[in-house]
Amino acid sequence: MTSSVKVKKVINKIVTKDSRYDEEAYEFIGEAVSFTSTKLFRIGKLHKGNHISCEDLLNGIAEYAFLQFGPLAGTVLENWGIKSSQAIGNVVFNMIDENLLAASDDDNPLKFEFGPTFYELFYKPFEEDAVGSELLEVIDS
Repeated sequence: MTSSVKVKKVINKIVTKDSRYDEEAYEFIGEAVSFTSTKLFRIGKLHKGNHISCEDLLNGIAEYAFLQFGPLAGTVLENWGIKSSQAIGNVVFNMIDENLLAASDDDNPLKFEFGPTFYELFYKPFEEDAVGSELLEVIDS
């Protein structure tokens, strides 16, 4: 059995226990975490064995979503059941509980409530005054 088949089986198990979020949400978050850790390592902000902060993870997930879905990123995630930063934390911790992701001892799903909001991450960059600056930074990176 390939690794991707095993991951899909575990994701299916998670969705059976917690149906708030679609399987696609878990697959996407897994890809976005990998994207974020690779980017942070590449720019020297993450070293082997280090931990990704909640804020860096949320920002990385948003950046990856923009690269995949453009201005529809927030809408796509909402269609998968992810409608808040806390929901992203719920998906992440469901994946941690099933050993698809790792956490440090001080990680806590509540930290996602105090990071950037879903609106700030996925909708604010597309407001008229932000389109000329912040969004271009994400797309160019």
